Order: sequence, then structure tokens, then C-alpha cells
Amino acid sequence: MKLSAIALLLITSSPVLAHSDSDCNIEVQGELEYSPSLLTLTQSNGDVIAISDDYKLTINREAVSLNEKQQQWVSEYYDSISEAVPLTVGIASEGLTLANTAITETFGQILGEDDELINDFQDSFEEMKNDLQQRFHTDAGHFRIGGEDSGWVKQAWADEFENRIEDLAERAMGRILMALGTQMITSEESIEDFGERMEAFGENLEERIEDQAEALEDKASELCETLRRADGYENKLQQSVAGLSDFNILNIKSD
Repeated sequence: MKLSAIALLLITSSPVLAHSDSDCNIEVQGELEYSPSLLTLTQSNGDVIAISDDYKLTINREAVSLNEKQQQWVSEYYDSISEAVPLTVGIASEGLTLANTAITETFGQILGEDDELINDFQDSFEEMKNDLQQRFHTDAGHFRIGGEDSGWVKQAWADEFENRIEDLAERAMGRILMALGTQMITSEESIEDFGERMEAFGENLEERIEDQAEALEDKASELCETLRRADGYENKLQQSVAGLSDFNILNIKSD
């Protein structure tokens, strides 16, 4: 039905949560850890590259001497990652919030806002929000991404997120059918009137969340472009700085 379709569409439309967008796929080879004072990049070969907030570069704790152009690329790379981190966290968090709104309001309109299943929805989204925080951050509160899963956001987490929502939606459908039957028995509202009421609600919900969904898409495009720039600086440094011949943390693939 249309209402659940709107909600489920939001789940898969967030570019970060879905692991890709219409412009690029973002892969991470190795691991990236960012704090306000230090960017640490662990390559797949075990080398550790660090860039401080004053743009000093080290490889395995050894300082690297750079010419003016190389220093500019290091600075631009650090600044690009500094821009990408809050964008990533923000998109994922806002995507969860938007999906929560769509799901709970959609089924709440049919089952009632006090229904036990709606409370389960809220609890599940709170768990996913906490899980999101843990997936993106270390115990020290630093942003971390990469590792075993090569995506900018771990595909395993995105799959788990989608599976949780699908499970909630499947549980809701049986309750919706029961609620619909009860509605037909206990009220004078016809099934056509009920359908029209739900259609009107769905259109209203769609209008209210459309701007937020578009804003998320804009942020996702901005994130992609920011990481594309960072990938370009990586390539320049890889080609020109001794010791960085294997430097390839980011890999941006255009669709």
C-alpha cells in the first residue's frame, strides 16, 4: 500500500545508509580515524600515515619533508576529510530520523499512536541510533571508518538496518489487516472512504518530508564531491611523495 511504500522508500534512498548514491560509490582500503587534532590512516599493508591539524605529515611516526605543492595537497586532503566527517554522521543520523518519522507516522495513523507495535518501532530506532554512534566512533570518541568492510559506511550495518525495518514492516502488516477489519465492522466508514483517508494522509506525509529528503540528497552529493577531492589529493601525493607509493585509502568509483 502507498503509505508503507513511502516509508520503505526513505529507508533505501539515503545514499550513506545504502552505501552508494547516483554519482559515486565510496570504497575504503584500510582504515581512517579522525579526531579534531589528528587524522590517522592505516593502509592495508600496515603503514600508518598521520596528518596533524597543523598539516604535518608522518609515515610510521617518521616526519616527511614536503615541498610547497606537496604541503598544499596534504593540507587540502586533511581539510576535505574534516568536511566529510560531520557530513557523514549528519546524513546517517538524519536518514534514521526521517525513516523513523515515516514509519511511525504511517503505521501510527492506521494502528493508533499508542499501539504496542509503534512503541516497538520507537525502541528499535533508538537502538539503531545508538548502534550508529558505536559504528562510527571509537571508545575515545574519534570518528573511524573502514576496516573489514570496504565501504565508507559498512555495508553490513546498512544491511542490518534495512533488515530491522523490513522485520518491523512485516510485523505491522498483520496488525494493519486486523485494524482494517475492525474499522470496517465498528464504523460506518466504507473501505473506499478508509482508502481515501489513507491516501490523503500519505500525500500529506510525503509533502512534509519531501524537503528533508531532498536536503539529504544534496548533502550526499556534497559528501561525494568532498571525498572525490580528497581522493584526487591522495593520487597526487601517491605519485610525488617518497613512501606514499601505496597510499590509496579512498577509492571513488563513478556509476
